[in-house]
Amino acid sequence: MPEGDTLHRTAARLRPALVGAGLVRFELARVPRPHPALGTVVLDVRAVGKHLLIDLDGWVLRTHLRMSGSWHLYETGQRWQRPAHLARAVLGVPGWEAVCFAAPVVVLERTARSGRGTPGRSNAEGAVGRSPGAEGAVDRAPGAEASVDRSPGAEGSADGAPVGEGTGRSAVPPPAAAVPAAQPAALAHLGPDLCVAGADLDRAVDRMAAIPAPETTVAEVLLDQRVAAGIGNVYKSEVLWACRVDPFTPIERVDGATRRRLVDRAHRLLLANLGGGPRTTVPGPPGSLAVYGRAGRPCPRCGTPISSRRHGEQARRTFWCPRCQAPSA
Repeated sequence: MPEGDTLHRTAARLRPALVGAGLVRFELARVPRPHPALGTVVLDVRAVGKHLLIDLDGWVLRTHLRMSGSWHLYETGQRWQRPAHLARAVLGVPGWEAVCFAAPVVVLERTARSGRGTPGRSNAEGAVGRSPGAEGAVDRAPGAEASVDRSPGAEGSADGAPVGEGTGRSAVPPPAAAVPAAQPAALAHLGPDLCVAGADLDRAVDRMAAIPAPETTVAEVLLDQRVAAGIGNVYKSEVLWACRVDPFTPIERVDGATRRRLVDRAHRLLLANLGGGPRTTVPGPPGSLAVYGRAGRPCPRCGTPISSRRHGEQARRTFWCPRCQAPSA
C-alpha cells in the first residue's frame, strides 16, 4: 500500500494548480448530489497520513486510494492516460484538470463556509508539470460521511509516474502550519502524521502501548495508522532493518527505547523523502533501499540473503535480514 510520503507529494503537486481557483468542472461518479457549485473556490489540498483531502469552500473531498487509485493532473484539453470510465472524481479549474482514477473510497462532506467564495487565480499557475499524479492509500475508519463511493478496491499498480517519484521534479512539502487543526471526524482515529515536521512522536509511542492485542507483531503495529499515520510496507521493512529489530517480535516484548527509535527513524525517513526523486532509505544512488523488494539479495550490512514472507491478518509482505534482525533470546 502506498506510503504517506507519496500522498504528501501528491498534495504538493496538486496544490499550486488548484488552490485559489474556482471550479469550472466538478464530477463525482457514484456519489449522489448535492455537489459543490461551479465557481466554488479550492481552499487547500492536503494529505493527512495516507488520506488526500481537497478543501473547497463549504465542502471537503476525501479520497482513499488504496492500491488501485491514483490522482492525475492534466492541462485542460490534454488527453487522459487512463480510461474515462475509471474516473471517480474530476475537478476542473482554469487551465487544469485533476482526475482521481479508480479510487475505492471517495467521500464528499459539508464543512463550514469560509467566506472566501469568490473565484481567484491559482496561487502558482503553471507551476505544476504535465506528469500524472500519485497513488495513495489510507486506513478506513467510521465517520460522518455525507456521500461515499465504495467501489471495489482491487490491488494493482496505478498508471502514470507517482507525483514526486521518479519524475525528476521536486515537490515542495507543505509546512506543518498549513495543515488545519480541525480534521474530518473520520480521521480522528489516526495517530500523529509522521510526514509532518514536529509530529508528536511521544504520542505515537504511547499508542503502541495501547494496542489491545499485545501479541501483535511489531511489523503489524508499525502499519497500524491508529498508532502513527504514514508508514506503509516499504518503511515498515526499512525501519525495522535500520533498527535491527526482528519483524515478528510481539509488541509487548519491544522495550520503550526501541519503540521510540522505530518511530523516530520512520519520521526522519518519511521527511527525507518528501522532495523529488525515487524513494531512498540508505546511502547509494537514488532509489536505494536496504531490504524492501530485495529478497534473496545480500543484506547491505552483513551480506546475508534477505528473506521475505507474508504475515498478519492482511497478509502483508515483510522483508528482513535473518542475521541482522535475528530474534532476541
